[in-house]
Amino acid sequence: MSFVSTMIKRGESSEWIQKIYTTFKNKPFTCKAITRKIPQFKKSMITAMHNSNVIKLLNGKRRAIGMSKKNPSVWVFTTEALCVLKDFNG
Repeated sequence: MSFVSTMIKRGESSEWIQKIYTTFKNKPFTCKAITRKIPQFKKSMITAMHNSNVIKLLNGKRRAIGMSKKNPSVWVFTTEALCVLKDFNG
């Protein structure tokens, strides 16, 4: 079982991932957009999701460096995560 499917199917992290997926599906999103729509979201979850390949940066870079309000980091679900989420959400 991959890190992605483990993270999506287990524990508190799976609830956050499901909420984000339900809100954004396969559209790009920013951390600010998540916290606006899901106020109780823990920002540290973005790092955990990135490290386990659930999400990736839209610009294809490995790390979000030098991002500003004008130029925020934009995230999308990885292909593997989308496959697991679609199966999981029927």
